[in-house]
Amino acid sequence: MLLKEREVIRIAILDLYNGEANEGIRCIHEIIENFALDMDQEVITETYAIRSEEDVPDLSYDIYISSGGPGSPLDTKGLSWDTKYFELIDSIEAINKLDNSTKKYVFFICHSFQMICRHYNFAEVSLRQPSSYGVMPVTLTDAGRKETCMETLPNPFFAADFRMYQVIRPDLDLMQNRGYEILAFETNPAPGTDDRALMGIRFSEYFMGTQFHPEADPDGMLVHFNGDKKEPIIKNVGQLGYDEMMIHLRDPEKLARTRAIILPGFLRMALGQLELNR
Repeated sequence: MLLKEREVIRIAILDLYNGEANEGIRCIHEIIENFALDMDQEVITETYAIRSEEDVPDLSYDIYISSGGPGSPLDTKGLSWDTKYFELIDSIEAINKLDNSTKKYVFFICHSFQMICRHYNFAEVSLRQPSSYGVMPVTLTDAGRKETCMETLPNPFFAADFRMYQVIRPDLDLMQNRGYEILAFETNPAPGTDDRALMGIRFSEYFMGTQFHPEADPDGMLVHFNGDKKEPIIKNVGQLGYDEMMIHLRDPEKLARTRAIILPGFLRMALGQLELNR
């Protein structure tokens, strides 16, 4: 009996870096390429510069990965690209609610995570003082320990966390009514506060997001942060903070492990569900 050939999976990368040089888009592409090889799966990937060019994909994709990016997640509300972005997200969500539709999956990273939390309006999105910059511990909740994309992580685990903003003080009753699950919190809150930022949320069977960068490549970061970025980082976090970050980047049980588990796990989960429903 011949096995049914796998259909091509189409993935759209939603680039929110606003034309700024970054490592995030390269890392997302690399993870998708490795996933395609590991799963022997044909994948078509296209990148859309949403902020800088207002280039928004259509609804023909199976998976959408929405990137990090610079600036405030609050100040863009009402801008043309912001409106188009959420028209896309709302349209995907509407498709997923149809009984006989082929579902579509979205993963939100860092800036995108802050934006979707702002859009859903269930928590406070605010400036973090001071900003979080480095390789930081993240604590899983009970739901996170059961999450397919996270269950093999240690608790706490380490993640690349580069942000000036935070999602805090969630309305837990509202989240429960909507079916949202908090997967992770920051282990160490900002000094002088007990508010631990939300670091991972499953919004539905099809939507998931993390405040940190699960795509971050420790080898690439070592090169990046030993070059022109070294002095600005030391100015931001101090020499001890910089040295600690370099140690974490070289530890295969920390950032490399997170990179190998979360986003590849999300892609495998989405692929499995897509194959079942086709």
